[in-house]
Amino acid sequence: MKPLSILLFLVLVAAASTPSILAQPQLAITEFMASNGGTLADEDGDNPDWIEIHNASGTTVNLEDWSLTDLTNNPARWIFPSTNLAANAHLVVFASGKDRRVPGRRLHTSFSLNADGEYLALVNPEGDVASAFAPYFPAQRSDVSYGPWQGRMYFFTKPTPGAANTEGVNDFVADTRFSQDRGFHDQPFDLAITTATPGAAIYWSTNGTPPTALTLTNANVFRYTGPLR
Repeated sequence: MKPLSILLFLVLVAAASTPSILAQPQLAITEFMASNGGTLADEDGDNPDWIEIHNASGTTVNLEDWSLTDLTNNPARWIFPSTNLAANAHLVVFASGKDRRVPGRRLHTSFSLNADGEYLALVNPEGDVASAFAPYFPAQRSDVSYGPWQGRMYFFTKPTPGAANTEGVNDFVADTRFSQDRGFHDQPFDLAITTATPGAAIYWSTNGTPPTALTLTNANVFRYTGPLR
């Protein structure tokens, strides 16, 4: 049997429960990481979750009495101390549960983030939600951040804590499953290839080279439509 190489593509369809961010305010949560395996360390050498705030206004904003929360019924769960955020600047707050609010030092919320997905919001001193992932953000992956970029929500495989977001991905495709284990076989058989991700397209090649988005029209690259023999 010729070697097969597999490529998966994913087409996403927005659902009613898709997490969203509110209309872009002057202050917003622009990136967060809910499973920090080693992307960013705090002053203790730990790798807690983190949340990035961006000031999109043209003036410095004092964050005193602003708050971060992961509970819809407790908008002031963690309140900022007097902290100036310059125009067009970013501020990273660790969501570590250490609850540190000393002005001029690293800030830590009193809660951590749930990587399985939850509500997350930035609330102004008047109690109004300025920025939110509602009703919840999607399940997160280790060392992958999440946030808005060019008007849409993305996962960022190259996180940028404290800086502007760069190009991300819509989602991740589940691994492929094969109906037969790899190895040498004496008799021909039908090979079925599946993935648990709805809407995914599987491509395979006959020369052992993994298909890519640039090689889909090559003569040795085919879209999977049914069992192979």
